[in-house]
Amino acid sequence: MAGANPCVKYSMFIFNFVFLLCGILILSIAIWIRASKDGQGFFIGLFPILLMQLTAGILAAKFKPETERALKATLHESAQLLSQTNEEGRKFQKTMVTLQKEFKCCGLISGAADWGRNFEEAYESCKCSSPSDSCITYTGRYVYKQTCEPVIRASVSNHLDIVIGLSFGLAAVEVLGTVFSMILFCQIEKR
Repeated sequence: MAGANPCVKYSMFIFNFVFLLCGILILSIAIWIRASKDGQGFFIGLFPILLMQLTAGILAAKFKPETERALKATLHESAQLLSQTNEEGRKFQKTMVTLQKEFKCCGLISGAADWGRNFEEAYESCKCSSPSDSCITYTGRYVYKQTCEPVIRASVSNHLDIVIGLSFGLAAVEVLGTVFSMILFCQIEKR
């Protein structure tokens, strides 16, 4: 991401690396269970997955405020790219034009003023079709009043909530699966 905070970049790398290691661990356990003739394979297969999902949910819930603060700081730094004319700025501006069209917003922090001299190139993506409560006048033209920062932050927050909900929801289903697998194992052992 252009202009992204190095802390965020390295955090993403570390989390992706951890998820890769977890995937390798799950695959290894699955192969071991498949190759062994032990009857506890139902339970052993579900338990590590359950623990990893609970860990992911807890970490996502615990670090949500820090993630939101880092995102806000990154967006404030990225707002400066809108007025730049270098290659990095141009790449980010193309992304912002698409975002502004999709979410009907303009600029990141200060609205259309974030674009500086580049406003003429971005005007079409900020343009309101007619005067309304969601529009303001900027340099004699109607543009969206809402900046893109709250839209981006809300989207990231909603996605984090989905990750947290899925982690705990699937963990509940897996607890039931683990209980049923142990019941099945105990019934097989009695015979």
